[in-house]
Amino acid sequence: FVDGSTIDADEVIFATGYHNSFPFLDDDTLPGNFEDQELYKLVFPARMTKHTLAVIGQIRNRGGAAPVIELQARWAAQVFQGVTPLPDQDTMLEHTRRSRQYRNAKFGSSNLPVVDVRYTDDIAREIGVKPSFWRLLLHAPSLAFLTYFGPAFPVHYRLTGRHSWSGAAEYTRTAVSNTYSATRTNQRGEPSSQVNLRTILLACALVAVLAVIVMSKI
Repeated sequence: FVDGSTIDADEVIFATGYHNSFPFLDDDTLPGNFEDQELYKLVFPARMTKHTLAVIGQIRNRGGAAPVIELQARWAAQVFQGVTPLPDQDTMLEHTRRSRQYRNAKFGSSNLPVVDVRYTDDIAREIGVKPSFWRLLLHAPSLAFLTYFGPAFPVHYRLTGRHSWSGAAEYTRTAVSNTYSATRTNQRGEPSSQVNLRTILLACALVAVLAVIVMSKI
């Protein structure tokens, strides 16, 4: 070590990072340097004439990577199946350019692009699974509040659309309680799936404010 001390180590791990590399692909298809890649929404090479290749997981985000990767994979599967079409090449290239400018301005330049909830919502919209606040409000007001004003949980993208999950609504209602319960001890019983009156009143107040804002802009 710097101070001259020594230890007997079984293994030495160098946490020096890594470089993206795709030696099994031509540079014309996917360059190894991310700055040279033109990936539409960080998934599809925009200059390919036939969209038979998707790049999954080449992102960094402020939470777990798995939920983002799952959405990317669901999108790729629908494109490959012909369910979800991609726009023309010029549109994809222009979107790629503007997205890079936005990420560099907000997060700075990096080897891997940093994404946020705006990105996951965008991919969810592509595959038709982004929940609608107003539709949820008509059928389940408390669920609409939890989805749009509570923490962002991956299960929100299983509420509607293709491959939705029948248990997604109940999971959304208990997600916050389940998250906090994991850090507590000596808890008895199951977390309540009902939202209390205070929460419902707060949701109604927020909806009223939103309605006033929307109406003032019409």
